[in-house]
Amino acid sequence: MPNDKGEKFMPRFNEQERETISHTLMSEGEKLFSNYGLRKVTVDDLAEVANISKGSFYAFFQSKEHLFIEINFKLQSKLFDEVENELRKKENLPKDELLVLGIKLLLHGFLHHPILTNLESNTWEYLRRKLPTEVFEKHTLDDSKIIDKFIELGIEFKEPYNVLIRLLRVIFSCLAELKDDPEQERILDIVIYGIVQQIVV
Repeated sequence: MPNDKGEKFMPRFNEQERETISHTLMSEGEKLFSNYGLRKVTVDDLAEVANISKGSFYAFFQSKEHLFIEINFKLQSKLFDEVENELRKKENLPKDELLVLGIKLLLHGFLHHPILTNLESNTWEYLRRKLPTEVFEKHTLDDSKIIDKFIELGIEFKEPYNVLIRLLRVIFSCLAELKDDPEQERILDIVIYGIVQQIVV
């Protein structure tokens, strides 16, 4: 509704409405970003799926990039915790088998949430440029955290952090390279087992 100056106010939402809209933006935003990529999805698209105005979108997120990184952060945090919980149930496995299982669980999670595989280095740099520093840093998961989880489970590595992180990224990059390949699972198994044999004490 415009005021006496002709300015438009964004509608006010109660707590339940805000929670519902925020959940819709997160869930439907994940679908849109997964299907079309960050750059092709617009704020208009996101507002439409949440049944709100474009102006109202900014009552929830500063930008589409802010929503994108929020979705990624929450999904990765949840995935890392789920993998850790699953591995703790099988701590008695030989450590190389435990690591193989951990990597496979991570890959399964990435496949289940394609938006996670869209976070390539160029997208990451784009987000760094577009987002305020405090927002970017707050929603950045250090890749070393998953290595820390493996170490906490008793897995000992022959290689330093920087090498381990790059090797994990190599494995994850295979997801995009082998997309729709009927031999994807077999090839990934060979890559994972080959790498694990070289890095676990």
